[in-house]
Amino acid sequence: EGFTAYTGQSGDEHASFPGHALVAVSCEGWIGRQRGLDTEAASTREKGQSVQAAADWASHSQVTDGSGTSFAAISKTGAAQARVAFSDGDGVIKKQTYSATVENTQAQEATLRAIAADSLTGAVSVSRLVHVPASTKLTFTLTEQAEQGGAWSSVFTLLALDEDLKVYAMDKNVLRVKLPEEEDALISINPAPVNVSDSRVDDGSDSGAGLSQTKMHSAWAGYSSSGPGDAFGQTHSAQVENTGGASAVVKLVSSEPVGECHALSSHTMEAGAGETLTHTHSGGGWDTMTALVVETGEVEVRGLYKSVQYVTEDTLGERSLKHTASARAVVGARVTVDLDGAVDTGGSYGGVGTLIERPDHVIEHFLIERMGFSPGDIDTSSFASAGASYASAISGGYRFGFVVEAPLTPSAFLRRLAHECRSVIRYTSSKWQLVFIPDTAPAPVKTITKGELAGQGAMFVFASTPPGELANRIFASYRRKYSARRGESRWEALASAEDAASQSKRGVYSRSVEFASISDKAMAEDVLSHMLLERKDSLLTVRFPVFWEHFDLEVGDTIEIDNDLYDGSLFFIESIERLDRARARITARQWW
Repeated sequence: EGFTAYTGQSGDEHASFPGHALVAVSCEGWIGRQRGLDTEAASTREKGQSVQAAADWASHSQVTDGSGTSFAAISKTGAAQARVAFSDGDGVIKKQTYSATVENTQAQEATLRAIAADSLTGAVSVSRLVHVPASTKLTFTLTEQAEQGGAWSSVFTLLALDEDLKVYAMDKNVLRVKLPEEEDALISINPAPVNVSDSRVDDGSDSGAGLSQTKMHSAWAGYSSSGPGDAFGQTHSAQVENTGGASAVVKLVSSEPVGECHALSSHTMEAGAGETLTHTHSGGGWDTMTALVVETGEVEVRGLYKSVQYVTEDTLGERSLKHTASARAVVGARVTVDLDGAVDTGGSYGGVGTLIERPDHVIEHFLIERMGFSPGDIDTSSFASAGASYASAISGGYRFGFVVEAPLTPSAFLRRLAHECRSVIRYTSSKWQLVFIPDTAPAPVKTITKGELAGQGAMFVFASTPPGELANRIFASYRRKYSARRGESRWEALASAEDAASQSKRGVYSRSVEFASISDKAMAEDVLSHMLLERKDSLLTVRFPVFWEHFDLEVGDTIEIDNDLYDGSLFFIESIERLDRARARITARQWW
């Protein structure tokens, strides 16, 4: 109860129900809420203690006085932000929860950004947009897990983006673990790498992996996501020799497979010098990677490794558990459930008795069964065409596998599903349409000339892809691990794709993404390969106004531009904005 699953992972068949899949979902937090466990009980179950952090200073004293009536006013046009800094505390952080109470007294919705950052470096660990309805007072939270790099001495900031807001309170609750005082309570081991960029970096010999700014500029070692306990601190090491004729600048980096990086400051090595660099930080997971990046010069990496400090449940000792009369809980227990995926009971989504897993079937089922649209609201032609593409894209076809375990925003959810199956979803002419994006451009539906643009002096406005949006090396986490405990990786698999020609021409542009709906390896690799096509090179974007005669164009259509500079170029329509009854502005992106 409380979960919806769309899944069809091959090989995960339910032993008693052929054709039905199994999904393991962690229910620790949900069960705790249902059974009425108090804060201390929930914290104990996580092998930690929950404490309220002390404020060190605040931009407005009213936001921490706890009166509930005194407030600080922030707005885009006035004092734009309220800030609270917190002092150091005792123990290792497992999770931090920031909370704030704000009020919007205006007649329209107000928006603010909540930010948690390190007070020393200014590095943002977590942030979110908060929409405050008109004439509403609300309290919201911002949660930061240990692997996101949070610290006791953090700064909590509320930044007004538009309307006036009143800020009544800003607090932070820290879930911590205080390590025992016995010397042997904290255990340290050196995990063995499970993969490396070059086998020579951990073979223990004098042979080294050669790196330079102009060639391969980084070496890395990856580790397993599981270990014998909870990781609380890590020391990463690199054995490096400067083999060039001049000084070299290198940086030792530790990084989550997908997420935050911790980096040692840039280090200068003299010509011919050999050194062992070390970098220590708290938090992170067992699969936190070790990497060395060359900024200038030439070096050889002869070894990359790390040491992990951890505690087990035995070293933490016994802890008491408070609970209500009706509460029953087991400290440290992992509670999972086996779920059948959503099944087609009427034959509209793949066949009676089959799991709903092909992307077009999942999206149609969500629109009709969850959002309340009727079958007549679905453009069956476009859904059927997209479905045929999904079926033939890879062996066995595209199949989603995921669980909806929390409230969601339907529009964002539909965009995410479409993105993860190389598609565009749109609602036009009172119909939902689904368009699959192929690897090569289809024939254009129209050719647009300058003479057809709307308005005197109207022109095509071109722009190229900014460097920050390029990506010629992409890592994608997929196959969500729903049974993961706090501190464990939420993903079971990682796919990668890169383009050597683009890297040679432009340098390396790396990007990490998450495929929350994909559990199949072949599908993840195919979608990632398509994403690389879109991002590996700088492409043109064009914007132009048109009259009503082109109102039949739709998002996803391919058009040809008749222009002196880019004559014959094909573009994919990304958005259409109606300017008035007679004009619309089209934004399109060049096909790769």
